Amino acid sequence: MQFRFSKPLTPYSLPLIPSRGSSLLDVIFGTALFLIVFLGIFGALRLSFALVESAKLKTGGLALASERVEYLRSLNYDEVGTVGGIPSGTLEQEETVSLNDVSYTRRTFIGYVDDPGDGLAAADQNGIIVDYKIVRADVAWISRSGERHIALVARVQPPNGMEVNCSAPCGSILASVFNAASEPIQNAQVRIVNSTTLPSIDVTAYTNSVGVVLLSGVPVASGYEVTVSKTGYNSAQTYAPSAQNPNPNPGHLGVSQNITTSVTFSIDFVSSKTILAFGPPTPVSWQDLFSDASKIATLNDAEVS
Repeated sequence: MQFRFSKPLTPYSLPLIPSRGSSLLDVIFGTALFLIVFLGIFGALRLSFALVESAKLKTGGLALASERVEYLRSLNYDEVGTVGGIPSGTLEQEETVSLNDVSYTRRTFIGYVDDPGDGLAAADQNGIIVDYKIVRADVAWISRSGERHIALVARVQPPNGMEVNCSAPCGSILASVFNAASEPIQNAQVRIVNSTTLPSIDVTAYTNSVGVVLLSGVPVASGYEVTVSKTGYNSAQTYAPSAQNPNPNPGHLGVSQNITTSVTFSIDFVSSKTILAFGPPTPVSWQDLFSDASKIATLNDAEVS
């Protein structure tokens, strides 16, 4: 009979089972994946907030524009006008309105329209060049992406559709704005001022797609000052006669009964130019007593003593 004795297994003699740990590459990939997922979610959330805010601002602007148009509809035809405008009225041409803690700029333009259907200016069949009124309510606000605006346009007919002539003799002013290449300038601001009329006139209009502003129903008078401007452009204007310039070109405008007074302006982009002038070198001498650091160009971690 034989006996065999085997050595008992010790912890050191157990077979080793390989295990896989996290490497630096795994950490980098995991972090990148984490950032991609959460940055995408954050971007979508941020975009949704921006869309909600934009919709809120636009809704407020639309409400203010609608409010102005509805108010004008409640007025009598003769009352539809703006302060200093043509026609004259009690509404401000520009005002700042706060709604839901947002500041809006509301501009109201009201003007007469000479309908070409019955002839224009002196060729009008019935001699009335103010056939109806046009109303434009423009509301602007500042959003994250810059200035935004919304505009509503309405047509105001005289009572029973019967044309009503100006209460006083009136004519028209036609302002055309072009650049140096004779191309029309759109959305140029045309301001017409006359303090001699009663009431005084200070109205601002903007050129259309062909660079033209036509104002009808302008009271017959002289001395209409016209100024044209646009952001990024130079400005142009009419001038009053003076001793130094007795015949300015263009001069202030005069308006006659049922006559269209025309004026043309030229504006263009502006830029900056720097001119440096140098003279011949000349010998000079100077000294520094080092009583202070006024003549030392650069001084770091040092002290004048």
